[in-house]
Amino acid sequence: MIDKRVTSTLRSMKVTDVAFDFYQRTPNNARVKKIAREFDPTRLGVIKVSLRNGKYYVIDGQHRILACLAAGHSHINAEVFHGLTYEEESLYFYSQRENVTPVSTGQKFKAMVEAKNPDAIKIKETVELSGYKLCYSGGKHSGGIVAFGALQQIYDKFGSEHIFKTLKTIQRTWGNINEATESGMILGVSAFLLEPDYDECTFVKKLSKVEPRIIVREAKSVTAFNAKEKEKPFQVVLRKFYDKGNRK
Repeated sequence: MIDKRVTSTLRSMKVTDVAFDFYQRTPNNARVKKIAREFDPTRLGVIKVSLRNGKYYVIDGQHRILACLAAGHSHINAEVFHGLTYEEESLYFYSQRENVTPVSTGQKFKAMVEAKNPDAIKIKETVELSGYKLCYSGGKHSGGIVAFGALQQIYDKFGSEHIFKTLKTIQRTWGNINEATESGMILGVSAFLLEPDYDECTFVKKLSKVEPRIIVREAKSVTAFNAKEKEKPFQVVLRKFYDKGNRK
């Protein structure tokens, strides 16, 4: 919510005068090229920027600015906000919906971290403490996590300590294998740690012999649960390998 002290004005400005701050999403180069290729200045609309500490920072319109630069177009119409702090810019970016490319979960989380949201910061610190890192732009990176929804779900239910325990268990079992940190795996391991007969040494010893991709593949074939119970199929498969070799 923008404070009453914040005002805005409309003006035409040079695209080279606009800067990008950290809360912005990673640019989609294909989208920039498409806008530049089909460039029409009448369709640019009005971007939103914030005048802070003598510099103009884009809040909404990053791809249009980059397309202008690529097409050699020098000016663009802008609504300039006066009085926003860095944190308020981040929150504005996070909450934007109208006439913009949808903001991904990772981009939203990045904006909340930059806005100093205490829960987002705690989750980020916990992930890093466990030996992983957050990948806001998506994609598969060794040691990187993009399952922001899963992390938030665990945090809301059980707190940061359970996130740490879950991720450390995953790391001790499978290291930095990408499939091990998919959302279903994280939720499944998180739930399995709460099983009454769970033993960490047994889990690591047995499950480390099973490739995460096999667990993911088998979990997809478990159809007894609805889509909202994403952790359940993984619990079933993890249980299968955890109990393997036990005397009945």
